Amino acid sequence: MNSLALAALLALGAHAADGTLTPLTPAPERLLLRTSKGDMVFALYPDVAPKHVAQVLALAKAGVFDSVYFERVLPGFIAQTCRAQNRTLPLYPDQLKLIKPLPPEFNKTLPHRRGMLSMNRHPDKPDSAESSFFIVLGDQPGLNGRYTTFGELERGEDVLRAIERDPRKPGPGALPPLEIEHALALDPTALKAVRSRPPAAAAPLAATAAGRPPLWTAAALVVMCLFGSAAFLIRNHASTRTLGALGLLSTLTGAFALYALWVPSAKGHPWGSVAIFAATLGLFKLMNRFEASR
Repeated sequence: MNSLALAALLALGAHAADGTLTPLTPAPERLLLRTSKGDMVFALYPDVAPKHVAQVLALAKAGVFDSVYFERVLPGFIAQTCRAQNRTLPLYPDQLKLIKPLPPEFNKTLPHRRGMLSMNRHPDKPDSAESSFFIVLGDQPGLNGRYTTFGELERGEDVLRAIERDPRKPGPGALPPLEIEHALALDPTALKAVRSRPPAAAAPLAATAAGRPPLWTAAALVVMCLFGSAAFLIRNHASTRTLGALGLLSTLTGAFALYALWVPSAKGHPWGSVAIFAATLGLFKLMNRFEASR
C-alpha cells in the first residue's frame, strides 16, 4: 500500500482493538518540508499525539526547523534529522524556549510504516523527545510502542525516494548535510498555492526569523553611511584628525555589520557583537591617545 492510500485510510478511521471504528482527523494545517530534493507535505494527527503535533506546529511556525538537516539516512529504515539545537543556523533565545521535552504518546493507530513521521528520543528516556524527528523508510514494527508517530507523508514520495538514494550517517567521510531549507505549517489555502508550482521552480518562501538579518545589523550599516557622509561633507572645513576619527568610526561600524552578517553565531548573540565592537572602539581610542602624546 502506498503512502497516499494509507493516508486516505487513516483519514477515514482506524479500527480499535474491540473492532469499533475510531475516527482519525488530520490537523487543518499541513507540515511542509522544503529541501534541495523537493517538497514533502505531511498530515499531522492530533487525535493520537496531541502534544507532539502541537509542539511540531509551534516550532515550524517559529522557524525552528529551518536549516535542520538529515544526519542519518538509512535506506529501508529511517531518515532522521538532527536536534534543532544543532542546526546550521543558531537558534534565537525565543526559539529555544519553545523546545520542551514531550511525554510519550505511543499509539497503535499509526504504526511505523513507510512515510510515517515519528519523534526521535533518547533510548533510555521515554520523555526525552523534543525536536529531532524521523521519516520511516520501511515497515518497522520493532519501533511500535517505543517511539511516538504523529504524522504521515501526504505528498512527496518521489522526494523521499531521492533522499533515500543518498545514504548518510555522522562520522568521517560523511556527505554534506541535506538541509530542510524551510519547514512551514500551512493551511489548505496556502498549501494549494504551493502545490500550483513544481518544487524546482518554486519561488523562495517568505523569510523566517532564522534567516533574516537582524535589525541591529541594518542599523549599523546606516550609521556607517552617516559617518562616511559626514566626513565627506566637512572635508574642507575639518581637521585631519577629525576626518580620520570619522573614517575610523565608519570602518569599525562597517566591520561590525559584516561580522554580524557573515558569522552565523553573531545572529544569536547580538549583545556579544556589541561588546566586541565597544572593545575594539576602546582599543582604537587608547591607541589614538598614545599617538597624540608622542
